[in-house]
Amino acid sequence: MKYLLIPLFALFFMPVQTADALTESEARACNAMAASFGPKRAEFDALVSQRDELVIAVEEAGDTWEAAEALRNFSADHAAEADADKATYDGLVAEFDAVEHAYRVTGTQLNDDFAAYNAKCATED
Repeated sequence: MKYLLIPLFALFFMPVQTADALTESEARACNAMAASFGPKRAEFDALVSQRDELVIAVEEAGDTWEAAEALRNFSADHAAEADADKATYDGLVAEFDAVEHAYRVTGTQLNDDFAAYNAKCATED
């Protein structure tokens, strides 16, 4: 068991050891960058969950609209229901597109931040 803990402690203290090779201002900047990863990751995870939920909602709304569309010509009420279902579907698609855009932007920014941190702060010295 203690052999398992040694590598874990080494990984935990690695940023402190590499920060010693940096200047004090660089170390503060690296620590600030590292501290920002948690909130950004939480934001990204929230977008992932929201996106996954919207995928299901869009599919279900699309199925509902298609079913209503098949009955459109039976009456004015059926046509109104098909129009309402189409509006619901279009609204969910627009919401999904907005979340998808935020998901991609946030994911790209998070990856860029990780790369910048690794390039500047995670040296092998």
